[in-house]
Amino acid sequence: MIRSGMTDFITAIVILPMPFIPIWAMIVSHKLVDELDRIFVRSSFVQKDIAWMKTLGVAGEVMYCGSVFGLCINRRFCIRKGWVLEEEVLAVPVKIKKMLYPPFIACGVWTLLLTVCYLLIWMPIKDAR
Repeated sequence: MIRSGMTDFITAIVILPMPFIPIWAMIVSHKLVDELDRIFVRSSFVQKDIAWMKTLGVAGEVMYCGSVFGLCINRRFCIRKGWVLEEEVLAVPVKIKKMLYPPFIACGVWTLLLTVCYLLIWMPIKDAR
């Protein structure tokens, strides 16, 4: 009985932020997409992405900001590959980074916790039945 109560508690903690993290990412992406578009105007990789992502609406904005987040996090690799120019990555102001990074880091951490929860809690329960 204790294990069942603990698994329910952990499940609630992992599932509770489910609607809030994507909404947070949508709001931040909607606010920042135009500013990021102005910064990455010369990058061919980003311009190819934004061309088809804009047709997807808010989901495309989130995907676009997520790809810019990935470019900024993996800056050296992306510059070496020629996907983005160093001046553009360095031109992203700290204010924008402070708004852009937290929701996408939270999405990554939440996805990792969800995977661990599935592997350690939910899968063994399913197999026991």
